[in-house]
Order: sequence, then structure tokens, then C-alpha cells
Amino acid sequence: MKKFILIIVLALSANLFLNNFAIGQNNEPIGCNGQYYVSHGNSGNANGNTLLKKLSFSGSTISATAFGLNPSTYGFNAIGLNPIDGYIYAIRYPNGSNEPHLVKIGNGGTNVHDLGEIDGGSGGVSNEDICYAACFDSNGDFYFVDNTREELRKITNANLNGSRSSSLVGSNSAYGTIYDIAINPVTGQMYGTNSSTNSNYLVAINKSNGNLSTAVGPNMGGAGYFAGLFFDEVGELYGYRADGGFYQINKSTGALTAAGSGASYTYADGCSCTFGRVYHDLDFTANPSNQICPSAQTPNPSFPLDVIVHNKSNAQQTGLTYTLDISDPAKRFRFTQSAATIKANIVAAGLGTNGGTTVTLSTVAPATGTNYNKVVVTGFQTGPVNSDKTFTLQVQLYTTGGTYNPIPLQSEITGLPVVLGSSDLSNDPTSIPPDDATVISFCPNITLPVTLVSFTGVYKNHVANLYWRATNMTNFSFYELQRSENGIDFSGIVTKPTQNLGSMSEEYDYVDDMTGVSSDVIYYRLKMVDIDGTFKYSNVILVKRDQQPTKGISITPNPVVNTDNVTVRFYTENNQRVDLKVVDMAGRTVMQQMVNATSGNNSITLNNMNKLQAGVYLIQMVKDGETSSVKFIKAK
Repeated sequence: MKKFILIIVLALSANLFLNNFAIGQNNEPIGCNGQYYVSHGNSGNANGNTLLKKLSFSGSTISATAFGLNPSTYGFNAIGLNPIDGYIYAIRYPNGSNEPHLVKIGNGGTNVHDLGEIDGGSGGVSNEDICYAACFDSNGDFYFVDNTREELRKITNANLNGSRSSSLVGSNSAYGTIYDIAINPVTGQMYGTNSSTNSNYLVAINKSNGNLSTAVGPNMGGAGYFAGLFFDEVGELYGYRADGGFYQINKSTGALTAAGSGASYTYADGCSCTFGRVYHDLDFTANPSNQICPSAQTPNPSFPLDVIVHNKSNAQQTGLTYTLDISDPAKRFRFTQSAATIKANIVAAGLGTNGGTTVTLSTVAPATGTNYNKVVVTGFQTGPVNSDKTFTLQVQLYTTGGTYNPIPLQSEITGLPVVLGSSDLSNDPTSIPPDDATVISFCPNITLPVTLVSFTGVYKNHVANLYWRATNMTNFSFYELQRSENGIDFSGIVTKPTQNLGSMSEEYDYVDDMTGVSSDVIYYRLKMVDIDGTFKYSNVILVKRDQQPTKGISITPNPVVNTDNVTVRFYTENNQRVDLKVVDMAGRTVMQQMVNATSGNNSITLNNMNKLQAGVYLIQMVKDGETSSVKFIKAK
């Protein structure tokens, strides 16, 4: 009777273990797009809390984004991403009388699905067996290491949703210390890390018979084991160590090259999928020294960005969208090609079609106007299977000055099949981290100050006519013209922004009305302000007022451009009526106005100038039977 009760209790316990964790749903695939994942937890227990993180790379900094897992009371390890169906598979820690379970993880809300116990067959996986290392090959076969039994085992793709039957590949006493395995997508060779607390060795593993070579690498050292091994699309091997160090690993020597750092983890593992991918590079290496170097001679250099699309999937992919946004807070860059030119280049590269591809250029703030800094290509496509296709985007540095911080650029291809991860971020082919932004750097110590060539002023007809010319406007923002009556206390009277940022030479003028200024000598200077806010002053010039009143007449502006009114200045000895006329070159009066002038300097406004045809005219003043005139031009 007691034995019967015990059997019932054990059976209920086993069913409870299965039912508690077989409640997930098979959501969308995560996808095989080269994304690196790390799992980690607080214990090696089936009911522990194992978390899954997506790794992102920015220079030497690795950031981790939580990947939703629900329910959270799943303890698992030995993760791998299947290139056939796009799901992550893992092995759940054993729980007492139950063998390890196979777990399937998708992309969605309740995204963990317990497939049940792994059947090891005769002499196979047993209760209490711990598995830390796993990976997939290109066929979708799931390899895992039973660290307790020191065996390499395999579940074929056909059984992932069936019997979960595993077969023995090989055994070796070293398997007890292997913490992760990964397969080179180029050669098919399997590698593993044979690790302990303070020593790590790289080993090559024959995935047909499980034989381990002697260690191909020396002691890789470090505080902690290599929790995750990853391959990129071209067969470069990387490792994430439990202490947070990320390294590129030489497959022949085991030598480490530091490639970043992130969080430290416990009970950790890693996986990625680089089989049969669609991926693309954003390549800046065509530019000399991989830098942009504005100069006085070439203040706004252009440079190429090569977009290289690799199709290693089993078919040409169509109906995609390509997006590159090169906007940044300093509004440094803009595309120099038209949408039609970009489309023609894409079609010529075999990455689009004349009838189905559309290229749209737009302006993203803080840029304005036609400084297009975003391109979207719909109807984008890859080349045929196993092809590498390239098109080039021309970009210009059009805003200069201030602090030249490096600027990361990254494009995206969307619309890929879900099993391929739906989208792909561009990779910088010159850097170690995968799928990282392409960083545009600048020559160090760039200094391109404005050069003031001349600054002069002339008094005539109650106004000071001020002129200046400058070169090398690369870093420049605006001028502030300042005036003083004593040569000491200056105040701004007008601001003149640069007319064409980056131009080699520009000329400026300003007419300062001195009506109401009491001093006979006026002092002027320029405050020259760069984009970064730094400034310097010009030399001080002085303009002397005529001591005798003039009987002439003046008009400003001259030429008359895009304005409906002008200012006419003249002098009268006493209060009187003055007749003002605008006369064309045939002697015809085309405009006329009577003015009640006062003694001294007068300034009046003539309106309706836009009604005049373009040409040369005279403005005439008739007073006391005398006529004074000045010629002016009405521009188009």
C-alpha cells in the first residue's frame, strides 16, 4: 500500500513539473539575423529565474536589452538559435526525478514553450544531468553537451517538435568543463571553450564523432569562464566572458583581442545565428584615412558611403525597404545626389527595378530646406543567392565649426522574412563588434577661423556706407556690426549672418543712417562669431561726418531689389515744400510726391517701388527752383 501511494506521488510530481512549464505558446520566430543573445540567471535550478538579453554594440560599450520571457520561473541554459525555424532552443535544468527538458523560445508575450523531457535513449540523458553548452548547425541540428555525463549529443531538426530524441555523438572527460560551443558558418567546424575559474582554452571539436583536438589556444585567462561563443557571417569567432569582457578569438591560436565590455553574468550562456543570412555593410573606407578633413581649400568635402548587401539566404529577397538617416544634432551631413540618381545606381547594382523601386529624400530636423539627410528606398531587393551587391551614396559635410565629435551612422533593411529576423542593421566592416554603426570621424584639431580682408567706411549724404570682405567662412556663423561715439563704448546696430557657409570669399555692406547722431566722428568695429560661439573683434575704423551741409539727395537701397519702399534723404535750409520725382531714362515722370520738408536733414519713404519695371531711373528733388538728382537701379 505504501509503495502504491509513493508511485502516485511521484507520478503527480512528474506531471506537475511538466504542466507548470508547458504553458507557453509558439510566438513569432526570433529570426536568424546575426543578433547576439546572452542568457543568465540566479541559480542552476529548473524553477529559477533565467533572463535573456539582446546585445548591442557601440564602440567598446555593450548594452543589453531585456528580451521578454513569460513565465519568469524558468531555469535554463545551453541556448542555440535554429536557422531553419528562427526560434531559440534551450535545455531546462533537471528537477529531481525529471530529465532535462527542451525549451522553445519565441518572440512575443508568453514566449516560452516547454517541449518536454529530452529522450536520451539507452544510456542517454538522465535525471540530474546538467547541460551548459549548445548550438545549431546549418541543417537545424541541435548539438548540446551533457556536462554531467561528459557527452556531446545531437537532436536532429526533424525531432525538435516530435520525440525530442537525442543521439550520442561522442564522449570525452573534457566535456565536463565545456561551457559553450559554436559552429563556424563558413567551414562548419565546431569550437568550444574548455573553462575553469582562471583558465580558458579554445578547443576544436569534430561534430561527427565528438573527438576533441588538443587545445588550439593557450590559456586565455580572465576572471571567469567564457559564457557565450558567437560566430559572425564571415567566420570570425567572438566570446563573452562571465566577467563582462567581450573578445575576438583567433581560431588558430586562441589569442584574444578586446572588443568591448558589458555586464558580468552568472549561470550564463550565449547564442547567435549567422547561417543563411541577409546582411549589409555601411562602408566608409573609400575615404582617405577613414576620416573627413575640411580645409580652407575644401571646406565642404564630399565622401562616399558604400552600401554592400550580402545575400546568403536560399532565395533572392524582394519587397524590402532600405533606410539611412544621417541627421545629427550638429546637422553636419546632407546627400548630394538626387533621388533619380540614387535610384539609377540602385537599379544598376541589381538592388532595385525601374518599375518597382522608389527613392524618397527628406529633411530631418535640425536640418532645414533642401539639405536632405534621410533616404528611404521602397521596392528594394537583394541580389541572387550568394551575391554581394554594392551601390554608393554621396554625402557632403555642409555644416562646419564647433566641436567635431565622431558621428555614428547606421542603415536598416526591413521587410525580410520573419525567419530571417525581419530586419537587418548595417555593420561597420572595419570594426570588430558585429552590426555596429559606421563611425564618421574627423581630422583632429580642425581650426578654420574666418579671415577679415578689409573693413572700410565712407560718409555721404547723411549716412555711413560700410563695407567689408572676408575669406574662409568655414566655421563662421554671423557678424555683429557695432557703433560707438567715443571709441570706447560699443553697441550692436545690426547682425549679418554668413551668406554662404564654407565659401572662400564674401563681401558685405551696410548703410548706417547717422540722422540723430550728435558726434562728428563715429567709430565702428565687427564682432565675428563662429558656430561654436567663440568670437573675435576686428580693428576699429572711424567715419567723419561732413562739417558743411550737403545739398544733394540720396536713395537707399540702391540697387532696389525685392522691396516695395526706399528711403530718400536730403537737406533743406528751411521749412518748405519739396517736389520728389522718379524719372525714367526717356525723361518721363513715372512717380511723383510732394513733401513738407523741415529745416535740416530730412528722411522720407517712397512706396510702390515694385510697380517699376527693371531699369535705370533718376530720383529728382526740386526746391527753390533748383533740381538735384541721383541715379538708381531697379533690379528684377
